[in-house]
Amino acid sequence: MQAQSHGRASHDMFLAMREGAAEPVHLFPKTHSLLVAKFVGPRGTIYVAEAEESVLRKARPELLRQVIAVLITGALAGLIVHIVLRRVVTKPLRRLATTLGRIGVGDLDAEADQRGCEELTYLSEQINSMRIQLAEADRDRRFQMKKARDIQQHLRPANGTVKGIKTAVLFEPAEDVGGDYYDVIPLGGHQCLLCLADVSGHGVAAAMVAAVIKALVLEATEVTHSPAEILNRINRRYAEIIMEGHFATMAVVLVDCQQVTLTVANAGHELPFIQQPGNPVQRLEDSDLLLGVDPAMTYTEKMVSVASGTRIVLVSDGVTEMFDPDDDQFGTQRVSEVMEVSSTSDIQQLVNDFSQVLVKFRRSRTPIDDLTLVAAELNRA
Repeated sequence: MQAQSHGRASHDMFLAMREGAAEPVHLFPKTHSLLVAKFVGPRGTIYVAEAEESVLRKARPELLRQVIAVLITGALAGLIVHIVLRRVVTKPLRRLATTLGRIGVGDLDAEADQRGCEELTYLSEQINSMRIQLAEADRDRRFQMKKARDIQQHLRPANGTVKGIKTAVLFEPAEDVGGDYYDVIPLGGHQCLLCLADVSGHGVAAAMVAAVIKALVLEATEVTHSPAEILNRINRRYAEIIMEGHFATMAVVLVDCQQVTLTVANAGHELPFIQQPGNPVQRLEDSDLLLGVDPAMTYTEKMVSVASGTRIVLVSDGVTEMFDPDDDQFGTQRVSEVMEVSSTSDIQQLVNDFSQVLVKFRRSRTPIDDLTLVAAELNRA
């Protein structure tokens, strides 16, 4: 039986069909491919033959239609899956990512949306649980930092007049607590000690070192009033107590209102600014090694005679190394300029002028270091 005539019926054709039934493809004649199917029944055997070209000609359009149908069906299925995933997975995940981003920048009031599939609901619950724990930890941290800040505020000296010395201070830590230590210590006999130290770094660790320095200063002043000897004693104990690598600079000024003199010792700190009435601002140039570098270091001091009404300004590098948004540094020259412009103002107004100038210079830029400025005016007792 020939579905479509492709050769004259003959004994040879029958033999070819029978042989073709045993093989997938039989060539007969040689220029054509013959496809043969065999069906065995109770009454005999049927051989069906067809030319391969004819089969392919009929199969190609149908196959093409099926391929197109599969592609269209796949595209529609993909679109449906995309829409479903977008609604069920993508959007909820983006909302969760947004919530995590807000939590990451400190917004601990952000709450994850719990709607969605079971897995995303579980993830939202875990995020909200984490947020609550972080909020509790943050409240505890703020409470502890407030206590630390209160302690540091308690360690600060009170402004005012100390036996002929009028003082005013500007203190702005870069974080909740600062690593700058300053003090105004009355010594009796018309003498007063001005101290300013700057511990490397800032934050809690630096604040702890600053508190240790204050204790060492108070201990040293029980024995001596010499700025150099005070630094010697502090340096020896500093190396014993403070962990290696935490250095500090420090300036100590002994003010004698009766003799109208300044005795200065400097451990690598920013040089003090001195302005006598009617004269330009000067710097006390002598300086020695930082605290904590060499326990055997012997510090020196220098005494200078000044006039009544002389002003002394001590600053930390948070003042001179402050940067504006254009990366310009405040520098020491601007400190001298502010002192000269405000030379007729009282000492508190001088500090207020410094505060205004620094804020204007810094503009919107966040301070990167603790800022401390101690101003004093010497009057003959």
